Amino acid sequence: MRSNGVSDYASRYKKQPGKSSNLQSGTKSFSFKNLFSFASKSNENQYKSKNLHHKASSIARNKKIDKINVKDGYETSLSSAQNKTSRFIINFLKFVWLVLSAPFIITGKWLYSLLYKHISREFIFKSVICTLFIVVIFRFAQLQVMTSQDTLQSTSLESVSSQQIIEAKRGQIFINNYEKGKDNISLTSTSPTFNIWFSPLDLKNQIDPTKNIITLEQVAEKLSGSLNIGYDNLYQILKNETNKSSADIKKYVVLKKYVSPELKKSVEYLRKPPQNDLGIKENFVVPFATWLGIENVDMRTYPENYLLANTLGYVPKYYINKAELKETKSQCLDLAIENERRGTSLNQFTIGLYGLEQKYCKELGGLNGKKVYNRDKGLAKEQENKVINGYDIHLTIDINLQKKAEDVLQNAMKKNTSKLGPPSNGSVTIMEAKTGKIVAMASNPTFDPNDPSNLNIDTFSSPLRNVSSGLDYEVGSVMKPLTVAAALNEYRLGNKDSNGNRIGVPTDWKGGNYSKIGKPYPERDDIKYIKNADGYEYKEPQSLSNILRDSINTGIADLVPTISNKVLQGYLTDKYRFGQETAIKLPGDTTGNLISLKEKENLNCDICYANYGFGQGFQISPVQLLRAYTTLANNGKIIEPYLVSKITDENGTIIDDGTQEKSILKRAAPAQVLDEQTAHDVTQYLVNTAEQGYHGFSEYGIKIDGYYVAAKTGTSQIGNKAKYTGDCPGQNWIDCNTAKGLYEHTYVGYGPSTNPEYIIVIKLSEPQPGSGTKNFAVTTLTESFKDIMEYTLNYMKSPKDKK
Repeated sequence: MRSNGVSDYASRYKKQPGKSSNLQSGTKSFSFKNLFSFASKSNENQYKSKNLHHKASSIARNKKIDKINVKDGYETSLSSAQNKTSRFIINFLKFVWLVLSAPFIITGKWLYSLLYKHISREFIFKSVICTLFIVVIFRFAQLQVMTSQDTLQSTSLESVSSQQIIEAKRGQIFINNYEKGKDNISLTSTSPTFNIWFSPLDLKNQIDPTKNIITLEQVAEKLSGSLNIGYDNLYQILKNETNKSSADIKKYVVLKKYVSPELKKSVEYLRKPPQNDLGIKENFVVPFATWLGIENVDMRTYPENYLLANTLGYVPKYYINKAELKETKSQCLDLAIENERRGTSLNQFTIGLYGLEQKYCKELGGLNGKKVYNRDKGLAKEQENKVINGYDIHLTIDINLQKKAEDVLQNAMKKNTSKLGPPSNGSVTIMEAKTGKIVAMASNPTFDPNDPSNLNIDTFSSPLRNVSSGLDYEVGSVMKPLTVAAALNEYRLGNKDSNGNRIGVPTDWKGGNYSKIGKPYPERDDIKYIKNADGYEYKEPQSLSNILRDSINTGIADLVPTISNKVLQGYLTDKYRFGQETAIKLPGDTTGNLISLKEKENLNCDICYANYGFGQGFQISPVQLLRAYTTLANNGKIIEPYLVSKITDENGTIIDDGTQEKSILKRAAPAQVLDEQTAHDVTQYLVNTAEQGYHGFSEYGIKIDGYYVAAKTGTSQIGNKAKYTGDCPGQNWIDCNTAKGLYEHTYVGYGPSTNPEYIIVIKLSEPQPGSGTKNFAVTTLTESFKDIMEYTLNYMKSPKDKK
């Protein structure tokens, strides 16, 4: 917080100790009240020194008087015109006083003569004393009230009014340790540091040679030692800033940022040293405080460094002004506006950038307080706006699961690095299947929020991006279980098409018997094909379980027409909520890219919807994929994922936990999307996929001691320019990326399968770049998925379902 004391200090140095009092011209109009009081209580020719000094000061504030010199306790010189005017006014007022007093004197004498015979002198004496006492008390009370009012309103030299803005403490962000039952592990802290600044304009006034107060050399000499800055460097800074023209000179320049409390003390010593200690001018305190300031900078730090960085965001080590704040379009703007409304704005604002620090900037920031002090003749009155410290944000994240997820992701990135480089990005996200709590959210590339200064946010894959919730991509074959579930569900519900025919498929349905060429789709004058990965051909129709296990594209292409394009579109956009934001809603989060899926003309494009059925042609985020998979893992109900469990004040009182009427943490209620049996059927198909492995190859399977797990891989082509694509003359991006071995890889699964508790999604973009067409998710992510799923189930002590 910037110091507010400069103007107060400046007023202290207008009068130099040891010199005659020189009272400059006032601005208020002439006051008869002051002058009458002055004349009635003092003899015209004899004034004691103290009384004269006080009354002269009072008159000087209320009338334009060039100079009053006080010497040896008596008035020695006034201009002749002023003397004549003063005598005339005093004599005139005495005459008025006598005229006005005469009736009261005559009446008093008459009453005395009337009552003298009936009232004793003792009674009269006591009555007079009591009356005088009452008058004195009344007058004292009146003066008290008038003085208090003057204290609030007066701007005279006798009255000093100042205010102090008290900066609110920023709230903290907490995560959990489920293993130890703790929910107060802080990922943030606030360290007090200070910026040392100066006002070039005020310093220029102090080093004015005509004032003979201080030189720039003396300033640089004293200040360089206190700030630990070289003399030459500091002198040049001071000189350059103070030599600027009136139009260009700045009001505020920071000399040194983030100094320690120890260094701050040496600067405070300069601002208010013992008298004569600096030895620059005898009997004069050097006015460093009139131009040198200290502002408090509560620097946000992150004790766990990289942990959860992409979700947290960060707080920069600088303030911005309101104009800059408006440009950011940040949630912090609401906080600035409210502080201005309360009159507690510092005209400089702390902001949060990215992640939770930005999303909950208003809640974390709190509201500044203000104290207004007023002084007049020793009496004080105080007004106050109480500071409201920032609220604390409590996340659903578990520290151990988060660390494990980040380790697994880092290892996967390293393992899938080729001579061209590492994967472009990746994420690991873990969610409670029944509640929607996100217990881990890892992204790569990442950064240290303690030192974000070297980040290049314009790179192809920004380290500030939260890949889990803020990156769209085509998820590929992990969409197939959801398409199968839609077809089974429609059949089980007995739904029919416009011709009265039952739609969907039963559990014993088979399809996908096509050659290596694939399934043909006539389009205008051309024929396009849906092919299977790596050219596999199936001479016989395949079961739903095998279609998922072996990821048979032609099987899904056969399945989609059984429910129609329009019904599949409804499942994807409405029931599975693709294209809708999640309850996480971090800055930069995506809602997906479903433009082609929602175009009406594409409803007649069968090859388009065949592609949509196995996860190509539209884009979603890993978190949206997690949400859709809750329909399979949670008995057909879709559960909304969320990251913040509650918001509390500094005393731990719950401010918001999602249950309040105007809660900012509200999320959509669970909704029954699939029939329970449909969810169980598809889950069993995915257990077979994990246990048997791709095409029955056990090395591609997922077997975890004590647990059955349902899982599916996805390998998708990239339809936009990729990191390692380069120039591809005459080719579209899909063909170019495929030729260069660039794909999106996903592994999703949940367990224990009989009563699922956790869903996990691992995503890698462009793993093993340039390694060729045999680059599949089952080869790049199986080991990583098994590692994180096994750790999660054991760490959370999930009940075993496998003997």
